[in-house]
Amino acid sequence: MAAAFMNTLQQITEENLADIEQAKAHGRAAVGFYCLYSPTEIAVAAGAIPLPLCGTRNDPIAAYLYHTPLSERSSK
Repeated sequence: MAAAFMNTLQQITEENLADIEQAKAHGRAAVGFYCLYSPTEIAVAAGAIPLPLCGTRNDPIAAYLYHTPLSERSSK
């Protein structure tokens, strides 16, 4: 049963990715949001697809931290 459930989740993920690629091919933008508190309504109002970049993980994204004021490297 667990394998069937995981297969279903994988199928849904692949369908979502295909839908996003199709929307982008028709000129729609996709906007990634790092924080769950970001106003996704801005992307929706602009006709874009809001995409969470982190899901439910709390680990920082290295590329994000590299280019933000949180990083000592970005302030140099």
